[in-house]
Amino acid sequence: MKKTYIATLISNEQASEIFSILEKTRQHPDHQDVREDFIGVILKLIEFNLTHFFWHPIELLEIEGWARRVAKVGISTAQGALSMIIRRVLQRLSSEQVVQLTKIIQDTFFVHFEA
Repeated sequence: MKKTYIATLISNEQASEIFSILEKTRQHPDHQDVREDFIGVILKLIEFNLTHFFWHPIELLEIEGWARRVAKVGISTAQGALSMIIRRVLQRLSSEQVVQLTKIIQDTFFVHFEA
């Protein structure tokens, strides 16, 4: 079965930091500081995607005025709501679920291409 993905580009440094936190989370899924770092990774991935798929086109199209302000408020509102929901959900996951989620994230969100 063919799979199709959408992707956004991140720096090698950002990817390394995320992979490091995912690995640390797999090793210590119950440690509160590690869990907070993991939540931070999820929120960072949301920020990358909201920026890439919504804000970046607004900048490329040079949308100005009220439309730009409305878009900015909408993106900020979505990010805030998702942040609250994700925090609550991830804090309630079992250790096994957290480990599974780290694997899903690494296998689904990251594709490496040589330029």
